[in-house]
Amino acid sequence: MSVEEVADDTPTDQADASSEQRKFYNDFVRRYHAVYARYFEPYRQPNDSRLALTQFDTAFVNVAERLAAIRDGDLVFSTDRDNLNGLLKIMTDAAALPETKAALSRYKASNRVRVVKQVRRTRNERYCYYYGAYIDECLLWDTRRVPYTANQVTYELPKGVVSHRDLFERYQTNYLGTMSERADGNLSEAALARDEILEANIRGGEQLRSALFAAGSFLAVMFFFLIIAIERHQRKIARHLDSTWPSDLSG
Repeated sequence: MSVEEVADDTPTDQADASSEQRKFYNDFVRRYHAVYARYFEPYRQPNDSRLALTQFDTAFVNVAERLAAIRDGDLVFSTDRDNLNGLLKIMTDAAALPETKAALSRYKASNRVRVVKQVRRTRNERYCYYYGAYIDECLLWDTRRVPYTANQVTYELPKGVVSHRDLFERYQTNYLGTMSERADGNLSEAALARDEILEANIRGGEQLRSALFAAGSFLAVMFFFLIIAIERHQRKIARHLDSTWPSDLSG
């Protein structure tokens, strides 16, 4: 889908964002492929084919899949952009390591050796399902799957030797795996912090309810004592009035 087609189907801001994302990924593939072509491909063997830009994208980046994941909400562009920029730097630095150059040199100078392995397979076999003894021949035939052992010949690299392409892929997988583990760890830490906050809120709510209940109980008791005090005071006034009031108003 072209940028123009995206612009026809989405609002302007979304079309601009998609254009920005596509531009970044396409540029990243070119820069990333340049690292592979400069530092890894020179060590390929004569029978190894070169990876064109589109083949490299399919094998190591897959721009179309990333854009689809962003569109579906399964991938955050800013996070993926930062991870890929970090990947480009790490891969560039790793390519300059003496260990990397030594591994690539071993591959370029190595020869594949013939390896024969026995493998178990199955095949269709025709057999007589019903034999006519009176005519001494098979009347009904059928087929069945039967196992058998065969020799499989491959040509493999010596132990400990990896191709330039496999080494590049291992480096990328290790980096992206580390980033994924860190992201999972951050999510776990965030979930733990969230649970602690929720637990603290629950404890705080229970403490608040306990405090309100205690305060309410205290006010109820104080109100009860206030009623008793008022009643006692009224009784005292009544007794005083009874003692001072004339017994015979007529005389």
